[in-house]
Amino acid sequence: MSVFLLGAWAAGRATAFESARIDAGTALISSDHAPLAANGGDAKAVWCAVPPEADGSVVVFLHGNDGFVTASADRPEGYVPAWAPRTAPPRAVGPAYHLADLAEVGPLRPVVLAPEIGIHDSARAAWAVTSSGRFADPSVEDPLGGLITDAILQLRGLSYSVPDPRRVVVAAHSGGGRVVAAMLGSKSLRSRPIDVVLLDATYGWGDTGAWVELVRSWQGNPATAGNRLVLAYLTGTGTQVQAAAVIAAAKQSGVPVATTVYGTPGFEDVVRSAGVVGLAIPRGVVSHGGMPADVLPALVRTARP
Repeated sequence: MSVFLLGAWAAGRATAFESARIDAGTALISSDHAPLAANGGDAKAVWCAVPPEADGSVVVFLHGNDGFVTASADRPEGYVPAWAPRTAPPRAVGPAYHLADLAEVGPLRPVVLAPEIGIHDSARAAWAVTSSGRFADPSVEDPLGGLITDAILQLRGLSYSVPDPRRVVVAAHSGGGRVVAAMLGSKSLRSRPIDVVLLDATYGWGDTGAWVELVRSWQGNPATAGNRLVLAYLTGTGTQVQAAAVIAAAKQSGVPVATTVYGTPGFEDVVRSAGVVGLAIPRGVVSHGGMPADVLPALVRTARP
């Protein structure tokens, strides 16, 4: 075990519910490093998928509003967590978006981590909204790295074979973009080989300049110069407007920018580009809710090994 992993593992292990295997390839763990760990209970849940022959790559999936992550051996399709209204549909994002299948799209064979970021908002018609929790806490130096480390070590404790992390893809869908915007200063986000993928999640969270500065910091380090910020958005929507603002600011600052349209010949070659990548999704081709299942596999497939 690396010193980095051992240090994070020793930082505290009190859990509100017991981490457990769901089946041979998926588990639900309770993590003190989850974004909403301070809320206790199943707000500390992280749904995990572990493929055979995992290669050290990790996908961290941050779900949108009206989602949750809890599942169990007797309810692998998901169960409504304690914080959600009883009328909420049992729609756990791991199985709903087939996140375990990301290991089959190649070339990576990633472990997938989907932490809970949903809270009940009784003031809104929606039964849940996303929240950043400790990922927005400036006193937490590396919230992303802490979550990944704790999850990997817990999975090993559940008898899964998981190598040390070497490459990360952070994928945020819809409201999940709020969490990425809150942790733009995170040590892991800035210093390791990583891709940040926003799936129709550019709703204006975070200053435009902060997103560009993140990519500029990658470009100045040989270890991170190949990193990507992929802005996938539905055309004709507010998310396109916000993505266009980031793209324009990146061009003005000299950051590498590439743009393409989902489904066109050669679009995956363009999406492999380092820097800022704008990926337009024509409306009617993929729905907002279909982005994780339909678009994310292509973005994982184009990630650098």
